Amino acid sequence: MARGRALFLGSGCDACHRLGWGDEVLAAGRGGGDLTGIGWRRSMSSIVRSLVSPAPRAGPAVHRPPLSLSRPQVLELALFLADRGGVPDPARAEGALAAWAAEFPLAAAERHREAGRWDEALDAYRMEVARDPTGWAAWDGMVRTLDDAGLARPDRGLRVYEARCAACHGPARPPVGPPPRPGGPPLEGAHARLGQEGLVRAVVRPSEEVERRWVATEVVLVDGEHIQGLELGEEAGRLLFQVYRDGRLQVLELAPEDVARLLAPEGSFMPEGLGAGLGPRALADLLAWLRTY
Repeated sequence: MARGRALFLGSGCDACHRLGWGDEVLAAGRGGGDLTGIGWRRSMSSIVRSLVSPAPRAGPAVHRPPLSLSRPQVLELALFLADRGGVPDPARAEGALAAWAAEFPLAAAERHREAGRWDEALDAYRMEVARDPTGWAAWDGMVRTLDDAGLARPDRGLRVYEARCAACHGPARPPVGPPPRPGGPPLEGAHARLGQEGLVRAVVRPSEEVERRWVATEVVLVDGEHIQGLELGEEAGRLLFQVYRDGRLQVLELAPEDVARLLAPEGSFMPEGLGAGLGPRALADLLAWLRTY
């Protein structure tokens, strides 16, 4: 609930709304209605809808939700309101959680994780991943859950890196001889630069934010074959592309007459779907090791 509370206070909700329970008054705003008891007056779906698509009469547009909140933030805020916007009653809260867990698995997962119910949290996060395989918030939640439960191990993460990442991002240990040409940015210090959320997003949605030099070009050959690779330029009249084949990076030389067309670069050279390919435990191990790298 801590993040939902912070969003309630940090997004300006407390300026217009009143919210209290027992002897505690969290907000005493005016003009936006009293949210005390909203968790029992309205369903979770209704609370979410009011945050995403408020009624036109809900005050001036500049002060109305969603106030640039992301989907995970909307769910966290809605969960906080549903839980704390009424009379504290653990039994009713658990019943409400079960009622909307299927519709809002991410919110339910956060509640389970904060309570230390690791298995229930992972199950709820998996429900969200099944709905949206590239939803980085659910992947991030699974990694944090495994980390909180003490199940993420850096030693296993090093093995994951060597097996799945080193071919493109470079060896974890200094190589013997000249270093190979990289197929992706070096990951040494990446956790400090990007943080866990940034790394999870890079794995789950590699094309969402990518440097120009790591954007892949799709090559269509005259025989109809499609090849994805990094353009390296031209040498001795042949086009050079870096491709990933047979578990390693290779430089492919193509004669211009073998190329039917080049499609404009769009996505990352790093393939989509790596999150599903790794699974949450391997991803948690990998990030645990990257924290030390």
